[in-house]
Amino acid sequence: MLWDILPDRTCLGGAPSNFAYVTTLMGDQGIVASRVGEDSRGVGGPLRQLEQLGLNIDHVQTDRDYPTGTVNVELDAKGQARYEIAQPAAWDYLEWDSGMAEPG
Repeated sequence: MLWDILPDRTCLGGAPSNFAYVTTLMGDQGIVASRVGEDSRGVGGPLRQLEQLGLNIDHVQTDRDYPTGTVNVELDAKGQARYEIAQPAAWDYLEWDSGMAEPG
């Protein structure tokens, strides 16, 4: 789970979250297994937003030491994107939880 920081807006995203959302839209139950920082981008609003989209957030962990992931997106004159992934990020420290194997 991360924030895409575009020139004109900031969007909640990340491939695993996007995949879980599409899976949920298709009638299955998508879950998000990720880790966010205990910062303004990680706690509160973003998790509520995922829940409102129907996603299971039981496997989203919080991290005191590392920030929520961000990707700065720059667009060139032709609209081609260039991505700068901020490191370190909380998702790099996701801890395995046996419940992730069978989210039920």
